Amino acid sequence: MKKFYFKIACIPAIFLLIVGSNMNTHAQNGWEQMTSMDAANGGSQSCIIDSLIYLFGGSNKAGIILNSTEVYNTQTNKWSTLSTAPKDFVEAGGGFIKGKMYISGGYYNSANPLYSSSTYVYDPVQDIWETKQDCPRKNAGAASCVLEDKLYVFGGLKNWPDYDISGQKDAFVYNPETDTWNTLPDMLFKRGSGAKACAYNGRIYVFGGFSFDCLYDGTLKCARLVEKAEQYDPIENKWTELADLPVPVVFHITNVYNDKIYLFGGNSYQSRSHSVCTNAIQEYDPATDMWKLMEPMPFNRSDMAAERIGDFLYLIGGYPFNSQIFSTVLADVWRFDLNMLSEGCEEIKIVEPTDTIFEGDEIELHADVQPPNFANKTIIWSSDNDSLVTVLDSTKGIIKCQKPGTVVITAKLKYGDCSDSYSLRILENPTGISEYIAENIRIYPNPLNKVLTIETASLDLYHIDIATVNGQLLLSKEMKGNMYQIDMSAFRSGVYFITICSKDFNTTRKILKY
Repeated sequence: MKKFYFKIACIPAIFLLIVGSNMNTHAQNGWEQMTSMDAANGGSQSCIIDSLIYLFGGSNKAGIILNSTEVYNTQTNKWSTLSTAPKDFVEAGGGFIKGKMYISGGYYNSANPLYSSSTYVYDPVQDIWETKQDCPRKNAGAASCVLEDKLYVFGGLKNWPDYDISGQKDAFVYNPETDTWNTLPDMLFKRGSGAKACAYNGRIYVFGGFSFDCLYDGTLKCARLVEKAEQYDPIENKWTELADLPVPVVFHITNVYNDKIYLFGGNSYQSRSHSVCTNAIQEYDPATDMWKLMEPMPFNRSDMAAERIGDFLYLIGGYPFNSQIFSTVLADVWRFDLNMLSEGCEEIKIVEPTDTIFEGDEIELHADVQPPNFANKTIIWSSDNDSLVTVLDSTKGIIKCQKPGTVVITAKLKYGDCSDSYSLRILENPTGISEYIAENIRIYPNPLNKVLTIETASLDLYHIDIATVNGQLLLSKEMKGNMYQIDMSAFRSGVYFITICSKDFNTTRKILKY
C-alpha cells in the first residue's frame, strides 16, 4: 500500500501560558480579567440574579472545604460576603429556582471528606439558609441543572467511607414546591464526579465526567474519562445517546448561547500523576448533533464556576493545572465576550502527491495538522466518485483506486468547517510494473526520525538516490540483497525524494524526516 503525505495547515489560534493571577496582559480578543475574589476557590456552585453572581461553598488553597456565600457585583466589579451555609460543601449539585438557590450533595468535612445527601435552599433577599429534604442517595460530584423549576441531579460517586467510588447511572429530580425527590430512569453511561449538565429546549444534556468501574485502591488506576454525551427527554422519560465529545473532559463548565451548548475548559484526567487542565472550548449543536472546536481560552482551567449575563460569560476561580492540587487553586475572575467565539482552525491546504497513481493502487492519505496542539486532529476524507475511488477508511485516509479517471478528494476537519479538495488523476495500470512496485518495495518508517529501511522481495541490484525537494542530490548508493538501511539522523527535518531503480523499473517516493 502506498502512503502519500498530505500536509494540512490550520491557522494557529493565539495561545497564552497562564501562571498565577496576572493573566490579562496578553489575553486574546474577547477576554478580560476582572477583580479577583478575596480568597481562591474551586469546585463551588453559583447562580445569577440580575447583575449579581452568587458563589457558594468550594475549597481553598489549604484544601479546606468552605460553607461561605459570596456575591460579585458585575456592575461595580466588587465582591461581598454574605451568611454562611449550614454545612461546608464542594462539588455539590445545585440550581436557581424562583429566586432561590438550591444546593444538594457534594463533599463535606475537610479532615476526612464524606459524601452528603443534604439539601439546602438559600434566599438571597433575606440572606438566610434553610434545610430541605435529603436526596435519596449520598453523592459527590454529580451533574445537575434546572428545568421547568425542578432540580435534576445525575450520577456522582457513592459513599466515601465504603471506599466504593464507582460512577453511578442513577438520576433524581427535586420539586421545591413539594420538597420531594423522585427517581428517574438511569442514564446510559456511568458518570462519577466531574460530569456536567445543562437544559436546552425542554431537554437535558449531560457531558463528560469520570467513570470508576472499581473500588478505590489509593491510586485510581482504574479511572477513565467518559467521552459520551446523552440527552434526557422528560416528556418521553428516556435517554438518547449523542455524538461523542471531541475532547473528553471532567470538571468543565457548560453554558447555552445562541442555540448552541458550549463546554469550557476541564481536566483531561488520565491518572493521579497525569492530570492536565485544558483550554479547549467545544461547541455542540443540538439541532445537528455535531461538535466544533473553537478558538481556545487563553489559559488552561478546570473546576470553575461560571454564569452568563447577556453576551458575557464570567468564569470564576478553578485550577490551572491538576484539579487535585489544592495549593494551585485560583481567585481569578475572567469575563469573555461570547460574540468573539470563533473556530480554532481557519484553513486546510492539501499538498498534492508526487507519485504516479495507477488503477488498483491502495493509498493511505496522511494528514499533518497544524497547529501541533490543535485539540483533535481527526480528518474525514471523501471521494466525489465512488466508482473511481472507494474510501476504505474515512478517518485513516485509506482509499482504493478502482479505475482510470479523475476524482476529487476532499479533506475536512471533523470538528470544524475547514476543508480543501484535490483532483486526483488515476492512470491505466501498465502491465506488471505497479504491481511489482507495490508488492516488492517497502520503504519505512515514513515519516522517519533516524534510520530508513528499504525491503524488496528479490535479490536484484538496485540504485538508490536521495534528493531534496529542489533536486539537490544528497546520497547515491547501490543496494545488494533484499534489505538496505540508510542512517538519515544527520539530515535536516523536511521532505526528501528517494528514487529506486533496477533493470526492470524506476520509482520515486516522497519521505518525511522529522
